[in-house]
Amino acid sequence: HWCPPGCHWCPPDPVQLPLVSAQLRLVSAQLPLVSTRLPLVSARLPLVSARLPLVSAQLPLVSARLPLVSTQLPLVSARLPLVSARLPLVSTRLPLVSARLPLVST
Repeated sequence: HWCPPGCHWCPPDPVQLPLVSAQLRLVSAQLPLVSTRLPLVSARLPLVSARLPLVSAQLPLVSARLPLVSTQLPLVSARLPLVSARLPLVSTRLPLVSARLPLVST
């Protein structure tokens, strides 16, 4: 019969044999890792499936907020240079603030 590329019934092209055997070795090398992860994945499945209704319920809320977020992005990006300019000042004040904390708590 006529063989389409990747036909499962026909022997592989002799040129592709090294490639196929290299891929088989790669897959077989990963099998132990997959078999150790399978119990972990299957244990998490009930958790994931339990969260799905919650996530899907929040999707309309998230999509409703997207226009608001996109309008605020230019404002946030405009403030970034200001914030980064203040960072050295904040980092010098941190030891002073942390030294005062015991005094405030009493």
